[in-house]
Amino acid sequence: MENQRISKYLKATFIKELGIKITEIKEDEAFGEMLVTEKMQNYMEYLHGGVIASLIDTVAFFPERLLPSGIKITTTSIEVKYFRPVNIGDLLKAHAKIVHLGKKLGVIEVIVTNNLNKLIAKGTVSVMTLPA
Repeated sequence: MENQRISKYLKATFIKELGIKITEIKEDEAFGEMLVTEKMQNYMEYLHGGVIASLIDTVAFFPERLLPSGIKITTTSIEVKYFRPVNIGDLLKAHAKIVHLGKKLGVIEVIVTNNLNKLIAKGTVSVMTLPA
């Protein structure tokens, strides 16, 4: 799945540490997954919400018209709504879809489900383009 433009990004230490993988890229959509490990747990022994936010933020960058096309973007805001806790050992899947993409600003919605296809979280990521 990796091309030269995205392989460098996916090798970033933080992305590697979380084990986030991009599994499919389409023009306005991207799909990714992450296996939940013990090092990601909070004090209640569930997945820490910040890890889910990181999965959402990462997968949001990968629809073909964004990072894979070569444009540089950065997150300006992220909103995450959590619906249920996540157990250690679960495989999370994220589906990102571009809602709006203008010349300077974009909005991407991301849905996260678990290995039982239950809704875990929904995020909205706003991005802006950066100079080349």
